[in-house]
Amino acid sequence: MEIKVEKNENNTIAKLDITFDEKESQKAYDMSCRRIANSVNIAGFRRGKAPKHILEKHVGTDYIKREAIESMLPKAFHKAIVENNLDIIVEPSVLDYKFEKNEPVVVKAEVELKPEVKIENYKDLTFETEKYTRKENDVQEELDNLVKKSAELKTAQHTQATKDDSVVIDFKGFIDNEPIEHGEGKDYLLDLANSAFIPGFAEGIVGHNLNEEFDINVKFPDDYHDEKIKGKDAIFKIKINEIKERIMPELNDEFAKKVSSFQTLDELKADIEKYLKEYEEKENIRRKEKKIFDEIMKLGEVTVTDAMIERESHNLLNEYAAKFDAGTGIEFGKLLETKNPQLMENIKEEAKNRIKNTLIIAKIAQNENIQVTPQELQTKIEELAYAYNTSLDVIYEEIRKNSNILHGIGQQALMDKVSKFLAQKNTVNLI
Repeated sequence: MEIKVEKNENNTIAKLDITFDEKESQKAYDMSCRRIANSVNIAGFRRGKAPKHILEKHVGTDYIKREAIESMLPKAFHKAIVENNLDIIVEPSVLDYKFEKNEPVVVKAEVELKPEVKIENYKDLTFETEKYTRKENDVQEELDNLVKKSAELKTAQHTQATKDDSVVIDFKGFIDNEPIEHGEGKDYLLDLANSAFIPGFAEGIVGHNLNEEFDINVKFPDDYHDEKIKGKDAIFKIKINEIKERIMPELNDEFAKKVSSFQTLDELKADIEKYLKEYEEKENIRRKEKKIFDEIMKLGEVTVTDAMIERESHNLLNEYAAKFDAGTGIEFGKLLETKNPQLMENIKEEAKNRIKNTLIIAKIAQNENIQVTPQELQTKIEELAYAYNTSLDVIYEEIRKNSNILHGIGQQALMDKVSKFLAQKNTVNLI
């Protein structure tokens, strides 16, 4: 076996020219014949007993040759990778081959290599970033939010809807006099101050009276998820069945007991003050670490190939689809049916940055001998289980089904360690 390796100028692709001598090739061919003969049925012969020339006529010599080459390639690829110290990303792929009787077999293949990362100066640097400062009266703001969350909805004494009310409505939407699919509801409770409906819907209800029936003219946004109705004018027929108002609780010791484990309002205020102070400290630490990480990632030089971007973009699309579909009930794929070029460009840019950052992190980790211990990996898995509110057994089962999950967890753990290392070795001034 003879192997020639030639890398491209960016060291991202290695071309492999592999030559198998006649003896090795013929042996592989004969063994493939025996394997195939044992797996096919040929009329007039028991399995494995058909002569070679009969088998060749039945399945074709090209099929046998491909099987023979596939049996020889793993050893050849391993030899090429080890002897030439190739840091590969994916398994090599065959581009072409020549397999003639009584001649050496020649296979041309290529393999993607991990791009070379150049980053030299990533320690003893100084950066600046904006300081997080607490708002004035933030404790009172938190208390006000608690009061709002604890408010009770009761039937209003007034009969005209205000912007702060909630209403129970029947509604039905039409475009060009045709009903909108899924565009109707009965006794639907709508918070007029915090509506997730399209712009103009909640605002159009304000000022109308209890039991009144009326129409609202609205326009669906140009970026609405449903291609059939985005950007179109619509009419919604509305009836107000009930008007509800929020009754705010009084801010006192009894309120503190109701919403917390504290006995007095002063104790609740002190706890909120402590929380907000700790949040301020943690947020400024986070900002420092992020600034250092982001700036140092910019210092690294690495060539990211189109093939790498395509694969990572595919991974990102799958991630977004899982999150988006679960969170909204809208199929992410339907959004892509519009073939929004800007959306795809954004995904590709994010994929490129993710690849670049991953490679730079790995390079720094290699330079500084930073490794993820089994205990740190276990901690990350436990954090994942906590974040998804599930058991460790469920996470382990998902890892068993998809080993890429464990790889992703390991990458996140490594990124965290490298980020902490960079934070210790550099300085950020808060301004």
